[in-house]
Amino acid sequence: MEIDLSFWLELGNYHPYIVMWRLLLIGGWLPFVLALTWGLKETWLYWRQVRWAGTLKYVVLAIDVPRDNDQSLVAMESFLSLLSGTKRNITKWEEWWHGMFQIKHSLEIVSIDGYIQYIARVEERYRQNVESGIYAHFPDAEITEVEDYTKDLPAEFPNEEGWSIWGTEYELVDNPDYYPIKTWIDFEHQFGDRYFIDPVAQFLEMLSSLQRGEQFWLQFVITPSPPGWQKKAMGEINKLIERDLPKDKDKTLEVVEKVFAPLHAVSREIVGQEILGLAEGARDEENRWPTMMQHMTEGEKNQVKAIEMKISKVAFQTRIRAIYWAKDEVFNIQRFVTHFHGYFKQFASDMNALSRNTRTKTSTDYFMTRYRTKIRKRKIVKNYKIRENTAGANGSVFNIEELATLWHFPTQDIRAPLVGQVASKRSEPPTALPIEGGTQGVRPIQTAAAKAPPPTEIPVENT
Repeated sequence: MEIDLSFWLELGNYHPYIVMWRLLLIGGWLPFVLALTWGLKETWLYWRQVRWAGTLKYVVLAIDVPRDNDQSLVAMESFLSLLSGTKRNITKWEEWWHGMFQIKHSLEIVSIDGYIQYIARVEERYRQNVESGIYAHFPDAEITEVEDYTKDLPAEFPNEEGWSIWGTEYELVDNPDYYPIKTWIDFEHQFGDRYFIDPVAQFLEMLSSLQRGEQFWLQFVITPSPPGWQKKAMGEINKLIERDLPKDKDKTLEVVEKVFAPLHAVSREIVGQEILGLAEGARDEENRWPTMMQHMTEGEKNQVKAIEMKISKVAFQTRIRAIYWAKDEVFNIQRFVTHFHGYFKQFASDMNALSRNTRTKTSTDYFMTRYRTKIRKRKIVKNYKIRENTAGANGSVFNIEELATLWHFPTQDIRAPLVGQVASKRSEPPTALPIEGGTQGVRPIQTAAAKAPPPTEIPVENT
């Protein structure tokens, strides 16, 4: 077969404008139309989402943790699973016309001049759910609505007020998201009277050592997990155990089944069996997938178990941001940030680890470093303030066990003195309450009225 290239060879004899016109005539316009269509689609969706986001109202809740918290981290897992209840199935109409998207939440730990406060930023409609979830597991906690502490953060660095800043985002780096990091279960071990070594202890101690004029903020922006990540995890499991997956079902056979479904039903009723019965035995044979599980090493088996554990629990798409800012006279990036990086390394396992995202850290190399660094600082400040879940690093998927390890209230063994804590347990309500403007002064809490006794004479039918 001979290919005719004369058309393309002749193009070299024409003026560039003529060449462009002839290429457009034979379909060269198609890439431009596709690119324009894609751009218009994304612009429309972004505009609708911005409009819908403007209708949402968020509240910032300061949580004073119980002083003697003896709850295990299973309680925090239960609370986090409650937040996943905000996930909803959004239709295409709701997405593309109303601009709806999954609601995000933000869990934060803040240290200002060495005073540590746990923060939760939630959409106002779910405030009662969040408060109920915390009180259910931590009845001695106290929750107070406060102003957003990020409003005092300058938008530009460096600035005339003498503030400096460092910031970055963290994500999983060694393997895909379905490989887990170390969780709180890995920090349990028997040593004397202590059974759980709280991984957050050194972090809180580090935060309490901040001097006046120093602030450190840690943020976990969580959104119900995207669809499809469990399917990718199962694909990885099948790859590890070398499972031979069955071929895709023949669509023709599926159509035939639907067409002859009424005939099958009639044949079962009249003849007692299907006239066009399918070979179920062959199907069962196809579904028996051979694996190499029995030939795997112990490490490979542990990988499969770890992935299965991660996908068995509720998960969130998570973006982790950290910001350290201080007055120039006390700003000490090496003393603090080096310690903080070491804190995250304790969660590294032989399967995955957390590390800085190089595209979001507030330092640059090689060329135009001052200009590029200034832009990065501006971006991370903006993303932190609005709790952005679509910009910056791609983020990672963590299940509730991993999230509970990274963000939980300190246990009773931690003695960090500057964590916002409840001074004393909340007392029970009094049995007698004052009546405003009343004459008796107090009245007891009303109880259910006693039931009346049954009548002594009950009419009997046919008497």
